[in-house]
Amino acid sequence: MKQTSKAFLGALMAALALSAAIASAAQAAPEFSAKEYPAFVKGVHVGPVEMTEFGGITCEEGSYEGVLSKLSTTLTLEPKYKKCKSQGFPVTYFWNGCDYLLHLKEKTGPSNYKGNFDFACPAGKVIEAKAYSDEAHTKQTCRLTIGPQSGLLTVTYTNFKEGAQKKIEMGFEVKKFVFNQEGTFCPTLKGENGLLEGTVRLSGQDAEVNPIDLEIVGE
Repeated sequence: MKQTSKAFLGALMAALALSAAIASAAQAAPEFSAKEYPAFVKGVHVGPVEMTEFGGITCEEGSYEGVLSKLSTTLTLEPKYKKCKSQGFPVTYFWNGCDYLLHLKEKTGPSNYKGNFDFACPAGKVIEAKAYSDEAHTKQTCRLTIGPQSGLLTVTYTNFKEGAQKKIEMGFEVKKFVFNQEGTFCPTLKGENGLLEGTVRLSGQDAEVNPIDLEIVGE
């Protein structure tokens, strides 16, 4: 009986240790963190935003907005792109309620992380990028659409400080997303090698628009 009790106790302690290790690992998963909540996340591109493949679209300005309500492994950002062109033609994006959904996955260095990416859209909606032959945007020459897609790679992150404020630098190198293209001045096709590239700096604000710390924590 004593040997049986000892064996049972040993097994129980091992199971508890394993559960504690699993819980600890779960708690340490990388998460977006702010000094206070809700945190209003602002993102600004450093340099251009590029969506390449065939015609390719380059935007001189890009910005994002989102809200972080608690520690989270995900962050939803609403994109806005300006001064966009494709092969010299002006381009306008129509987001139709679609957002960028970021997923943190792993720590890769002392202040570095990486994860994957979704194009997240309401049911039946897609992102549209329309090219025009005139600056007034009245004569459409090409239309590119991007539907909902998940698990796209890769997005990288680095925690850094600007003055006393903690911020996050985010790098898009999102490869092989699917898109459709049609129009009078572009070939009709379904592409499978879309590429989103650009560097974004994310910062946090409180409800009074005061700067607050924004960072990634965990392992």
